[in-house]
Amino acid sequence: MILGYWNICGLIEPSRMILRYTKTPFINQTYAFQDGPNYATHILRINPFPNLPYLIDGDIKLTQSKVILRHLGRKFNMMGKTEKEIVICELLIDQLFDLRTEFNKVAYGPVEGFEEAKQIFINGPLTDLEKLDQKNF
Repeated sequence: MILGYWNICGLIEPSRMILRYTKTPFINQTYAFQDGPNYATHILRINPFPNLPYLIDGDIKLTQSKVILRHLGRKFNMMGKTEKEIVICELLIDQLFDLRTEFNKVAYGPVEGFEEAKQIFINGPLTDLEKLDQKNF
């Protein structure tokens, strides 16, 4: 199994965590920003949508971080058994990626207005996680 991405944690880190948690051997293929992959000779052969991150799992060749995450979740029986459990897992994947996007706006945003942006994040998107305890699915 080969997992390819830039030499940062970024979008693929949840998939790396699953592979480490399941003790699955994999090649962690990283690319430096200045070099990058040779799309013409390598990535284009993976599937019709060349991109980083990518996963090569035998005959399965995927791009898109959430597609890779869902594939690994199914492969290792981490996506639930019933349709309701599966839908909840899929919802949480997208919800947490949205939360990550909002967090990144604060973490990597301008210094001016940081405190205000932080409070908006804490009082808005971050409080959405509390809904997980309510079991209102």
